[in-house]
Amino acid sequence: MTYRVVRDDVWTNIRGLNPREKLVAIYLEAGPHSHFSGLFPCAPIDISRGTGLSERESRATIKALNESGRVVYDPSRLLVFVPGMIERQLGTAHFNAKHQSGIRAHLERLPKESRAVEAFFRDYGERLGC
Repeated sequence: MTYRVVRDDVWTNIRGLNPREKLVAIYLEAGPHSHFSGLFPCAPIDISRGTGLSERESRATIKALNESGRVVYDPSRLLVFVPGMIERQLGTAHFNAKHQSGIRAHLERLPKESRAVEAFFRDYGERLGC
């Protein structure tokens, strides 16, 4: 089991979201399927199992978070990118060699063609040398 950091400023970051959106945002940040990079597989059924929301509610909530720009969700690939998560999880905007290696290995396991992957590379590709 890995651990995730849920910083105390999470409450500021999710201000303005409705209760379901807050629940799913925190689930994405700290749930069992998350990855410190902020890019990971995420199926509505997994959100449902983790939060107690119905699958329909999970789908609608991740769609709302996507439409508001809080996440980039690719429903055809079931991938999500949570912008800024990598900095929150690492506590820094600088990636050391171990971070870079871990992220690259993770990326090898994900589909290359995805809105979520493209958004990740827009934000972090240059810093990763990709």
